Amino acid sequence: REAALAGVFRRIVSTFCEDAARWQAAANVGAIIDVLGSLAVVSEEMNASCGAVCTPTVAPPTERASLLADRLSHPCASSLARSFVPNNVRLGGDAPGFCLITGPNMGGKSTYLRQVCLAAIMAHVGADVPAAKFEMTAMDAVFVRMGAKDNLAGGQSTFMVELSETGAMLRRATANSLVALDELGRGTATADGTAIACAVASHLIDARCRTLFSTHYHRLADDHARDSNVALAHMGCRVETPSGASTYGRETVTFLYTLASGACPRSYGVNVARLA
Repeated sequence: REAALAGVFRRIVSTFCEDAARWQAAANVGAIIDVLGSLAVVSEEMNASCGAVCTPTVAPPTERASLLADRLSHPCASSLARSFVPNNVRLGGDAPGFCLITGPNMGGKSTYLRQVCLAAIMAHVGADVPAAKFEMTAMDAVFVRMGAKDNLAGGQSTFMVELSETGAMLRRATANSLVALDELGRGTATADGTAIACAVASHLIDARCRTLFSTHYHRLADDHARDSNVALAHMGCRVETPSGASTYGRETVTFLYTLASGACPRSYGVNVARLA
């Protein structure tokens, strides 16, 4: 019985292999239909939740790479559609390719970096993006340094992992890359972290790659205040100081989640501590 069944299976496989090219072509067509259908479903869902959805334009790489978007939302913010605040993006082209972002803690800097990188990847796979307009020149890679994690098995601290990833980014990023760095240098002493952040920022500015660099080191904004290759931006907030002796010094910070031009003078970390 086993021998008979084995013979049947061998004959089936042999017959299948005779038309292997035809089966492979059918599988490829099915895969393309599956991808296009999935992208269409995602586009419909974003259109229903985010409102502004467009088909992005990805141009061939040029010497002056750019990324422009109007009213860009986070692709995964469908559950927050009514409260999510969209923002514009201007990187490269007629604008500086390096954007230095300051602003209050919890003000939306990390979310802004994530939504730009996700939209860029979606544009490259042929998906619609949650924006009124999205145009960019093709990128060769996306480099992201965000979050905090260690490598206990490898004997690497959180800061070592952060700098290892940053080092790989600096070695490999080109003028056609998209780079996102979130609060680089926060894992060590303030002076050391500021020095490392300044050095990395200078390298990326010279490399001319499209870069979003968020930081709480306000010295960087002061150093590049008159640099034509750097655009200073911050996540907006409204700061109010209640009157009365009992509330002296207790600032109330309201996050606006809008990207505004210029630098923010403070990070208002005590406000987050009070919320916690």
